[in-house]
Amino acid sequence: ITIEPKVEISEEVLIAQHADNLASYKTLPENTVEYVQFSLVPPIPESVTAVLAKAQAGEDFATLAKEHSVGADKATGGDMAWVPITDAPVGQEEHYFGLAVGEVSDTIQFFSEIYIYKVEEERINEETKATEKHVRRIIFRPEVSPEHRAAIDAAATEFLAQLKTSGNDLRKAATDAGLTVMTSPSFSASAEEIEGVSTNDLFSFRQKFASLATDTVSEEIVRGSEHLFVGKVIATKDSVEQTLDEVREAVELDAIAAHKLTPEYQDRMNGYIETISAQAKSLEEVNTLFPELAVEVKEPSKAIGPRDFLFQEGLFWNVGEVFQQLQNKQPGDLLLPVVDFQGLTYALELSEIIEPEAEAFEKDWAETKDEMLTNIRQQAKLARQADYMAFLS
Repeated sequence: ITIEPKVEISEEVLIAQHADNLASYKTLPENTVEYVQFSLVPPIPESVTAVLAKAQAGEDFATLAKEHSVGADKATGGDMAWVPITDAPVGQEEHYFGLAVGEVSDTIQFFSEIYIYKVEEERINEETKATEKHVRRIIFRPEVSPEHRAAIDAAATEFLAQLKTSGNDLRKAATDAGLTVMTSPSFSASAEEIEGVSTNDLFSFRQKFASLATDTVSEEIVRGSEHLFVGKVIATKDSVEQTLDEVREAVELDAIAAHKLTPEYQDRMNGYIETISAQAKSLEEVNTLFPELAVEVKEPSKAIGPRDFLFQEGLFWNVGEVFQQLQNKQPGDLLLPVVDFQGLTYALELSEIIEPEAEAFEKDWAETKDEMLTNIRQQAKLARQADYMAFLS
């Protein structure tokens, strides 16, 4: 359970929080950029297109993955196993969450790799009640020749030189070079997306162009993962103060965070912890002792060992430390307080101890030992290479 006493913030406190920190609640400056981009991503190879055609025609996807994929799951036919479907897909998830059973995705380029996905089955997990899809994938990593990158870099460098000789007239330089000028929407240094700019290029684009003044051209090529950019800021919006109503949610969160650092709140939290430790025999009893906390008893989806992480479940504990503290506990015992990396306070109840069977332990150790030796050898190899490069220098 999460132990988080509710904090009520009065309107007077919100007004004071806003008034005392006006600079913190100003909008960020925004820029609009005209730019020319040079793609570093080579065309999709015909070999990849041929595999996609076979997969979409119904050939066995697992067999195609074993023959063509470069992924770590190649040996299992690109098997990603059962993947829980959520309302907020992250990264590659958005490309297969929406596929129907039996459907094959188009090719998806992500950095230097190309992906094809297929959904084999769909089910409702009986324990979690979540919708899950059985997904397979084929990963390609086509070679991008140094000559290709050098040619793109040379083209961008030449255009930047032409731009400077044209008096920083981006449109004239682009017209003379036969290139297309694109215009960004207005964006700030914290923009999470910029229409027309790839997610993989967002950081570089935002970092370089958000700080330039109006009518200023980037002094050098802006290097993203998928594109090189040469651009010019054509308009800016200055930061402005915002009213309390415009930033009420942020002000309230800041006020709550500030209150949680006060001795008053800490004493209140300690009171809850001491009473729960002394009187609660289980986490279920906490709601009886303190109904105002309205705690919800949750259980991670898997048992944890000392080297496991639960970040995907939103649990940012130091698992190694928690595991160590549980060594002297028996099923049914409570452990509190556990404070995570974000400052949230938890109480845990040990529900089960799973001892590894000797045979399983030996098998796991054999695999772990090989992995450790491989890593040690790789580290030694890299260290020797670094020493040799230093010697050559």
